[in-house]
Order: sequence, then structure tokens, then C-alpha cells
Amino acid sequence: MSTAGVIKFSEVLKTVSTHPSIKNGCLIDNSILFAASYPPDKYNQESEGLIDFLAELEIPIFTNVNIRSEFMNKQRQVMIPEGLSDLYTSADAQPLTSIKAKLKSAYTSISEARTSGKRYDFDENQIKSWRKLLRQQQAPNGDGWLRFCSSYLQGKIEALWENTCHEFGINFISLRNADESELVVSDVRWEDVALIIGKFGIASSDAMIINLFLNTKLSAIITADEEIAYVIEQIKPPGKFVIVPDSLHL
Repeated sequence: MSTAGVIKFSEVLKTVSTHPSIKNGCLIDNSILFAASYPPDKYNQESEGLIDFLAELEIPIFTNVNIRSEFMNKQRQVMIPEGLSDLYTSADAQPLTSIKAKLKSAYTSISEARTSGKRYDFDENQIKSWRKLLRQQQAPNGDGWLRFCSSYLQGKIEALWENTCHEFGINFISLRNADESELVVSDVRWEDVALIIGKFGIASSDAMIINLFLNTKLSAIITADEEIAYVIEQIKPPGKFVIVPDSLHL
């Protein structure tokens, strides 16, 4: 196959045998990296399995600063409701009488999600709402939101990123002039990101990942993001592949 192709996880071995350039490494996006690190995600087992398989084949996996940013943000969106659930059952909830009912609702929702093995996260509006509610819970030792972050977020997200990279053997592509990765073969320009956004109407975060992939020696990107798979398939960059979970229906 000389142009871009979408292949399933189960087709990786066959594709590697016919396109050995994939052995140079794969770019992994946040949809897969997060799924592998978070068991309730629907792609967790497939993602973990593929990462282990690539390790067996000695195919390195790479990420970059944009993917790290998305990973941390997604972890924040699942850790905040989990933290609120834990807050509800802790002694710290006793003074929070005015929002006890809302805390109970968060606790019930996250408990139901845990029981069913499903992911539960907050969107930005929900996070802003809780930030406002907890900031109104003033006390001598500071506002409630800062106390919540100190107890349930601070230090945990950073450690989770480091642990995930270590566990899965993730390598980092740098774009800083001083130590730019040798995998980068041409300038990664903002103008090209804008062109991708304008042509396909996708989010800037996805466009930045696609643009990075197009400007590296890497022959494959691993994703469960339908938009990323669609755009690369439309661009059809020579010799590059999109690897997606078998259960993802494009």
C-alpha cells in the first residue's frame, strides 16, 4: 500500500511484515494513551494489548507535548468527579451542608459508573460549576476549591503521566530547537495547522497532532479518534498508516 491506510489492531503484524518502516516507531495519541491508563475506558483492553504487542515487536511508541496536555486534561475530567465522590464520604464534607445534596448526587453517579465499569467524567461547564460552588464554601484555611484541589488533584496528575510513560515505555518527541527530535524531518509550522483546521473543520488539538505526524519519519499513528483517522485517510500521505481499535467503527 503506497498511500495512507486505516488498519485495525489485529492487522498490525501483517502490515509490519509488508511495510517494515513501521518498525521506526508509532505516534500514539491521547485517545489510546488515556484508554490504556484508565480501565473503565471502552478501549482499555485493546489499547493495553496493542502497546504490549508493539513492545514485543520492539517498535517504539512516541508522544509529544500536545498529547501530554490532552492526557492531563482528560485525567482532570475524570479525577474531579472521583474526588467529589470521595469528598462526600470523608469528614471534610461535614461543614459543607449547603452543597451536601449535590455532593451526594456526584457520589451516586460515580458509584453507578464504577459498578457498571463505565467511564464517568465532567465537561468544562460541570467543572466550572463545581469550582464556583466550592469557592463559596469559605473557611479559615482557604476557599473550598483550593482545598479540594490540594486533597484530590495536586501531585496526582503529574505522577500519573510519569507512571504511564514509564509503564508503557513511551518516548517523547521534542520540537524545541535545542533538542529537536531526529524523527522530525521538516518544519512543524502553525500555518500548516491552520490549513488543516480550515480544510477539515477539526479541533486545533487534533490538527496539531496530525501535522506533527505528517512531518516525522513515523509511518503510523495509533488513535481511537474518528476525526484524526478520517483526516489522515483523506490526506493520504505516502507510506503512512492509521492504526485503530478493532471495535472502532469508522
